[in-house]
Amino acid sequence: MAAPSTTAMKNMSGRWVVDKGLSDDWDALLALQGIPWWKRQAAGLITVTEHITHTISPSDDVHKILIEQRMTGGFKGGEDEIFIDGLERASVHSISGAITSRASWTDPSDLDDEWLIEGWCGGEEEKGGPNGEKHMKTVVKSEIVGWEMDIVWGFVMLGGERYHSRRMVCRRKGVVERARIIYGWLGPKLNDT
Repeated sequence: MAAPSTTAMKNMSGRWVVDKGLSDDWDALLALQGIPWWKRQAAGLITVTEHITHTISPSDDVHKILIEQRMTGGFKGGEDEIFIDGLERASVHSISGAITSRASWTDPSDLDDEWLIEGWCGGEEEKGGPNGEKHMKTVVKSEIVGWEMDIVWGFVMLGGERYHSRRMVCRRKGVVERARIIYGWLGPKLNDT
């Protein structure tokens, strides 16, 4: 389930599954976001697969990532659209509710949290942004609940294998929680999903 070398931040299209054995426990991070206990317990029991379609607008070169989630048993989960253009957008997330988010290309040298900076693959093949950036950073906020989260996307090496990873730092009322989610590669996106 390691990511093939053809998959990088410039093309995330495919099917990705959360690898719970390699990922951090993210229950405390979800609790900080105000996610109810029963939803957090359910999240720990199901397997989440993300069907990602990554496109680039020919008119302005803006990357768009569409994430369609599938749960254990093939049940449809939420859908997220990410435009990597630095503009803030409002949406309603299937778990978090009303949020605003802003995505942009970044490199570790642009980040101010040491935990978000360390441990990424750094080869030339990782470049995805228009200026050679190797990562995408999303800032997500919930004004209603009062939290803000930085999410950095990229690739890591674990046990000699390359995986897609997202590092998250969530802040609310002076409390900070961190989690690293590791995704295994399942293959190209299927036409019927």
